[in-house]
Amino acid sequence: MSTSNSESAIATPEALLESYAAGKRTFSGISLISANLSHADLKGADFSYADFSNADLSHANLRGADLSYANLSEANLTGTDLRGAMLIGTDLRTAVIQ
Repeated sequence: MSTSNSESAIATPEALLESYAAGKRTFSGISLISANLSHADLKGADFSYADFSNADLSHANLRGADLSYANLSEANLTGTDLRGAMLIGTDLRTAVIQ
């Protein structure tokens, strides 16, 4: 089973939220640049190596998510729940964190 085909099918915030609601939790390597995921509940998901640069993740629930080596540069993380999230090597340059 190839994961690259399933990851490439997720090209919009809506597709991500739909897959998450269906029980999928592995989204390693997806690219959702400038996506609006404000207030999204994505706790426990694997977003390692994902690209969320310039995305709006404000007030999202990313509790326990794996964001290892993800690109969150210039992302809006205002009010985002990152408790227990893995942030090893995560690019947070110029991200808004409040």
